Amino acid sequence: MRKFRILVTVIFIAALLSLAAVPLTAEAQLPAALYRCTVYVDGALAGAGRTVDAYVGAEMSPRASAITSALSVAILEVPVTLAEVASSEAISFKVDGVLATETPDVDVTMAAPEVRLDIVTDPCNPKTVTNLAVTAEYSGAIDLSWTAPGEDPDGTGTCTAYDIRYALSQISTPGDLVAAVDAAGEPAPSAPGTPDSFTVNGLSSGTTYWFALKAEDDVGKLSDLSNSPSGTTNVPGMSLDEGWNVVSTPVTLESTGGANRFGNIIPTGVLAAYRLYGNNWYAVTSYYVLKPLEGIYVNVDTGGTECYFVPEDGISAPPTRTLYTGWSLVGPAPGYDGGFPDTPVMEVLACMITGGLFGSELSFSNVVSPALNQPGWTFNPWYYGSEPDMLPYKGYFAYMEAYDTLVGYSTTPLAQ
Repeated sequence: MRKFRILVTVIFIAALLSLAAVPLTAEAQLPAALYRCTVYVDGALAGAGRTVDAYVGAEMSPRASAITSALSVAILEVPVTLAEVASSEAISFKVDGVLATETPDVDVTMAAPEVRLDIVTDPCNPKTVTNLAVTAEYSGAIDLSWTAPGEDPDGTGTCTAYDIRYALSQISTPGDLVAAVDAAGEPAPSAPGTPDSFTVNGLSSGTTYWFALKAEDDVGKLSDLSNSPSGTTNVPGMSLDEGWNVVSTPVTLESTGGANRFGNIIPTGVLAAYRLYGNNWYAVTSYYVLKPLEGIYVNVDTGGTECYFVPEDGISAPPTRTLYTGWSLVGPAPGYDGGFPDTPVMEVLACMITGGLFGSELSFSNVVSPALNQPGWTFNPWYYGSEPDMLPYKGYFAYMEAYDTLVGYSTTPLAQ
């Protein structure tokens, strides 16, 4: 019986699994009705009891099946048609539905070809991203960066797509990723080893998110789950116009990475900054830690600049601050409910009003809003005029007749 020695190739069907393939050729003069195949299973799935399925062409259902013997051999009789032989269709094999590769050479006889399969778990999945990182945080968005992986086991080949997702808790398992929110508009992967980046938009302010991704190759295989870094969106701050401004934070700021330091809150465009303490002015350096209930005078360069407020990620109680006799520069710290509201001045300072035998007793007598890129006004609690609002992120002078404690109402974390 004449024997033919051919090279077995790997093909992919719609199920996205590689199969060992034996071409049907007219040259081999194969019987059109029945094609007998002896399959030897080597590698991880060698042994008895394995299911070997044979497919013809791109069929989704097996044409024949058999179980391996104790010698790890299965014999299949695969029916084929003359048309399939004439068009050089291929008989392909899967073992227990697991991705299979084959040895380079296959001995084929006209009646009993021998196919040797080496089973591997998943030789063609993309490499896993291990350095996913948060690089910038905004009020409604977070920037991510990572190194593009290769789609092949040796790290070569460019992947086809990314699946990037986020959640309110760490994404540690594939199930966590499925349950997470899909970030729309992921970028196309770059060449392996190239830095990739993406901005996740549509996030809530003052909220901590965890992120993870998988890479996908050209046949739909996915990498393992990446690491899962977290980031906290900023509380929406404000733009500062050029000239003098009075700035405050309505909430305790994150200390990690120095996010609560003045130089990171207003990183550019500051010409000078001062704080008032004990009726004396002191220069504010970039390392100064800004706390709630405190106002800062800031002189901003031409063109203005931006403030960035990152709320404390952990638990913090409502802030307090001791105010001494004389002028103090204060800022409001109202409770957070999707944002910090404008608050009537008497509500902000209500903690410094007590009920006495002959009526209310106040430890403050006047409040002034400097007209420095904010509405200017003066307020005396004994004057029955209109009561102005104190705006979040702004600063105000309060004249203390006696020392007292100013109390805020904001707490962290701002959201679950």
